[in-house]
Amino acid sequence: MSGLSNGKDTPTNLENPIFLTLPRANHLLVMKLMLHEVGDLKEALAPQVFQAKKEKSQKMSLPHFPPAKLIIFDCDGVLIDSEFLGCRVVSEALATIGCHIPVEEVVRRFTGISFVEMCRILRADYGVNPPAELENIIKNNVEAAFHTELKIIKGAANFVSSLGIPYCVASSSATAKLRLGLAITGLLEAFEPNIFSATMVPQGKPAPDIFLYAAEKMGVAPCDAVVVEDSVAGVTAGVRAGMRVIGFVGGSHCGPDHAAMLEQAGAQLVVSDLAEMFSLLDLTPRVVQKSKSEPTSMSKTRKPVKVAVVGAGIWGANHALALTSYAPAELSVICDLDESRAKAAAERFGCGWSTNLDEVLASDVEVVTIATPDHLHRDPAVAALHAGKHVLIEKPIATTVSDAKAILDAEQKGGGMLMVDFHARWHPLFMGAKSYAESGKLGKSVMGYARLSDTIWVPTKMLGWGARSGPEWFLMPHMMDVVRWPIQEEPREVYAKGSRGVLKDRGIDCFDTIQSMITFENDAVFTLESSWILPESYSNVVDQRLTLYGTEGGLDLRNEPNLWVYTDKFHTPFSSETLTRYGKAWGFQYEPIRYFVDCVAAGTRPEATGFDGLVVTAMIEATLMSIAENRPVMMDEILGDISQLGIRKKFA
Repeated sequence: MSGLSNGKDTPTNLENPIFLTLPRANHLLVMKLMLHEVGDLKEALAPQVFQAKKEKSQKMSLPHFPPAKLIIFDCDGVLIDSEFLGCRVVSEALATIGCHIPVEEVVRRFTGISFVEMCRILRADYGVNPPAELENIIKNNVEAAFHTELKIIKGAANFVSSLGIPYCVASSSATAKLRLGLAITGLLEAFEPNIFSATMVPQGKPAPDIFLYAAEKMGVAPCDAVVVEDSVAGVTAGVRAGMRVIGFVGGSHCGPDHAAMLEQAGAQLVVSDLAEMFSLLDLTPRVVQKSKSEPTSMSKTRKPVKVAVVGAGIWGANHALALTSYAPAELSVICDLDESRAKAAAERFGCGWSTNLDEVLASDVEVVTIATPDHLHRDPAVAALHAGKHVLIEKPIATTVSDAKAILDAEQKGGGMLMVDFHARWHPLFMGAKSYAESGKLGKSVMGYARLSDTIWVPTKMLGWGARSGPEWFLMPHMMDVVRWPIQEEPREVYAKGSRGVLKDRGIDCFDTIQSMITFENDAVFTLESSWILPESYSNVVDQRLTLYGTEGGLDLRNEPNLWVYTDKFHTPFSSETLTRYGKAWGFQYEPIRYFVDCVAAGTRPEATGFDGLVVTAMIEATLMSIAENRPVMMDEILGDISQLGIRKKFA
């Protein structure tokens, strides 16, 4: 099927079945004409066809539907061919809890709706009360299927790249899944930052909230927007939002009756080829120069991404764990100056080892991840980027602004991608805080507080290089980032205080505690606090909190484990390496490493960019200058003129 459809098509052996554009009432006429062996069927039907096309055209030009100023795409089933894939996973997951629903019925009942709405339907219509863990089971299985089977909708990349008017995506999927699907199919960069998830609004589809929110963020009135949807829930949401809705039936999940369902829900037109929309909406395609064919699923176009890990310490082991349990990646080599440590890590993870970075960079590895101590990031990062490798670097990007700028300069000259591993961005609690902040429910940010502290065990026993770091470099980068990231504002002024003594007496000459008050460009004020001297008897090694107040509301976040143990002491177990009992590395600290591999495979720019790392390092340098000089420090004193760096300064 291609072009327009009325959703009531009937199979035929005619060479040119033009009667398919007719309403069902005219099908009888066609059969009569065929039975009487009419010589020229086209001629006989020409008046009917012309009238049907005219009626379709008139629908698109009603006075209350002005020319489109914005195209809002659903994602699953419109841009990426994921609906049948996802519905199959849902059907399989439901079967494990004794609820056997065929894939076709899952497509019909659950396409385009949230997990919460699906559970409501299961309880109401099937008498099934889904267990709490079902959502995670489905999420993990869908993600795995994405990496091996996901494909782009045919023509989607060409259509999007040729659009001459603003566009965005608004989906029922959670933000992480939405971005993953776009990344794997090579569409992420075309849409960011205009990517909107139903998690950002009070109600998902079929409520109109997500489409209204997207239009508001894009600065377009609802009546000037066109929604492209493949689900009844999505079409209903678009209609309720007062938008023009075009149904799409080009996905593999769309059966013979799908178009009729979308029309019945209120779609003004139904297409199976996105390119048809140019003429329907009277749009002129933008001429683009294309050097490559349309992207497809990365799993179909390339082998696993070869990765080298530089640094075989505690966090280097986390990098290796993340990579060895991830099919799209191949851990090729671990590099460390300490030969015995490099050998031990290689034996543990089943890969090669080296003590020579130049040797590693001369190999065929595509990605280099850097997990060296904080003060040793610059040299391996610059060398890897100059060698044309893609680089993931642990926070902080560097411990001086000059080193950070050198790394960003190497990124520009080498051509590889650079990402800073601010892994708190992948923690469910912080992702939730980010979603609330960007939804607008909290209003304009006004003030807040963030704390990340460790017990004294970390600098005295866990790390061997604590004196070369400090709470400002080991802890504060996370807090600087998880404040700047959700409020989407840049820092303007820093005023800080710090204390020394406890650790110095133990031979570790660094700050015990630091408090930094940061004023952002919108006048919001945040106090950030880090300490390295919490007593070892504290219930957990890490104490992490975030408070954010806005003009319309606020939020509080406490990153505390849920497992409380009472043995020789009251405590919550801590481990930076989280393995399931089934041997797979699982947890937010692994996800950004895998995410970067996905970005490299798909050729899309990652979040948590080098510029983000530079700003955070500058915030810490300003903190240290403020303590040393006992005065507020303006950020431009630290950053200077960054206009020559040639980097993107906007938020992802």
